[in-house]
Amino acid sequence: MKLKLLVFFVFVLLVVSCGNKKKEGSTKVEVTKEVLLEQPKHGFLSSKPASRWEESAISRNGTLGILIPGDANIDRIVFSYEKLFMSQYPPYNSPNLGNILGDVRKLILYDIGAEASQIAVEEDIKVGISELAEGDFIWANPHIPACQLEVENLNPIEASEHGRSVNYKTVETTVAYADGNSSVKRKVFVSRKDGISVVKINSLDNNKLSYKFNLNQLPNTAEDFDPKAYLKDLKIKAEGEYLSYSTSFKIGREGSLKGYAVATKIIPTGGVLAADDKSII
Repeated sequence: MKLKLLVFFVFVLLVVSCGNKKKEGSTKVEVTKEVLLEQPKHGFLSSKPASRWEESAISRNGTLGILIPGDANIDRIVFSYEKLFMSQYPPYNSPNLGNILGDVRKLILYDIGAEASQIAVEEDIKVGISELAEGDFIWANPHIPACQLEVENLNPIEASEHGRSVNYKTVETTVAYADGNSSVKRKVFVSRKDGISVVKINSLDNNKLSYKFNLNQLPNTAEDFDPKAYLKDLKIKAEGEYLSYSTSFKIGREGSLKGYAVATKIIPTGGVLAADDKSII
């Protein structure tokens, strides 16, 4: 049996510790002006970080996707990939609904929806779906996130100004924040041509940046979303300038995806890296 074992992604993280030179005698207002974001012509602007993952800013290229909550001190950037569908249900043939489309339309037009549904069920039975279904329905395999990149600021601040923006035209997502003494900007872009996601962290006033990076499973935040319930053999490693994450599905079926891997490269500008077992500082 041929196995589809791994899908590889590469996410490049650029860490830049220098930027616009801070003006002499600059005030809190002047510092925060540097990080104020303009409203994109096509996009949105927010003055607050996400309070839950559903409010995260998004960058995507049609294949890869990123969710960015935008927290100043501990950000958890979620990666996704178009083919990450967990094989919860066995494969089955699709019913030929084209043959019954005309009849279904007529029944719906005459407000006989129950009979229209029954015709579709009969087509399901012809291809054996009723034998595979759990109860009355069989759902599509669930799409799951790959993992999250945890970005921890080792010099935490109390951000007095915060902004997030998404430019729909350039597909760039920007997070900026300031505390009156320092200002930092993160920009995220997902390239379709190169198949990578890029995160750039930049100090706008030449202050030193100190971060801890690691890849991890998403936390279990809902009863129906526990990564440990469907993933196994998790391996997280930090070596040199690379972070790697690999895992496999507990449910494996012939012809389905068995697992995947994520690779992250961190490039410091004007700084150094130190890696332990699972993290890079």
